[in-house]
Amino acid sequence: MVITYDDFKECCPAAEMPDAAVFESIASQIETWRDKFRRLASPEIFDRLDEPDAAPVGDDYDRLTRLRRYIVGAICSLAFWEAIPQLDLVLTPTGFGVVSNQNVAPASAERVKALRTQIRRQGLLYFEEALEELRRLGAPEKSPACARFFRSIFWKSGHLHVFGIPHPTYDDLVAKLPEINRAQMALAKIISPELMAALISAEASASATPLQKILMSMLRVLCVYDIGGNPELWRSQRLAVIGFIEEHLDDFPEYRDSNTYQANHLKPYENKAGDPCFFFG
Repeated sequence: MVITYDDFKECCPAAEMPDAAVFESIASQIETWRDKFRRLASPEIFDRLDEPDAAPVGDDYDRLTRLRRYIVGAICSLAFWEAIPQLDLVLTPTGFGVVSNQNVAPASAERVKALRTQIRRQGLLYFEEALEELRRLGAPEKSPACARFFRSIFWKSGHLHVFGIPHPTYDDLVAKLPEINRAQMALAKIISPELMAALISAEASASATPLQKILMSMLRVLCVYDIGGNPELWRSQRLAVIGFIEEHLDDFPEYRDSNTYQANHLKPYENKAGDPCFFFG
C-alpha cells in the first residue's frame, strides 16, 4: 500500500504545511504502522487494498474501498500521534510552526497534549472501523494478529456503554479488559464454555444470529453486575440469561449438548422403599 502526502493531509489536516516536510519526517513511523496493519489485515487482504478493482463489484469491493480508507487513516493518525513529541514543530492558533522560526511562539504543553489526545482518539476510531470491515472479510481466520482482538464478547469501545461510560475509546476498553476477562470466565461456567466460544467466534466472523446478539447483550449486562459487585441484580440477570437460553434451546446447541446443561438438569436422587438407607436433601 502506498500512502501519499495527500492521504496524510486528508487524515491529519492539523499537520498540513506549505510542503511535505512533516510527512517526510515521519516516514519511519508511517512505515512501522503500515507493517503492523499489514500483519493485522493479513498480507492476503492488505496487498489488495490498492487494487480494489481486483475484487468483484459488490460487497467485497465496497469493503476493500472502505477498509483502505480506515487503515490509511489509522496509520497516518497513529504515526503522527507517535511522532509529535519528536517533531521540530510548535502548535499555533493557525496550525503548526517550525521551532527555529523566531516569529512563532512555542505551544504550551497542555495544547500539545490535547492535540495528541485528539489525534490518538481519531486513529483508534479508524482502527475500530477497520476491525469491523476486517471481520467481515474473514481476517481473524487469516491473521493471528487480528484474531487476538476477538477473544471476548467485548471487542469494541461501543460495548462499554453498558458500564455507563458516555464516550468510550478503545483505550478505555483495553483498561477494562482484565476485569472483563475475569468476569467472562465466570459467565462461561454459567452458559457453558462451548457456548461462550461459539458466541465469540460468531462475533469474530460477523455471523451472529439475532438470538445470539440478544444473548450477548444480556451477557454484557451480567458482566457489568459481576464486576460491579451487585449480587441481587446479578442473580436476577443470571436467571434471565438461563431462561432465555432454555427457551431457545435448539438455537443454542453448544449449551444443550454440554456438560453444563447436564449439570443444570441433574435430577436429585429419589429414595425408594427398598433402599437400605435414606438420603436427606
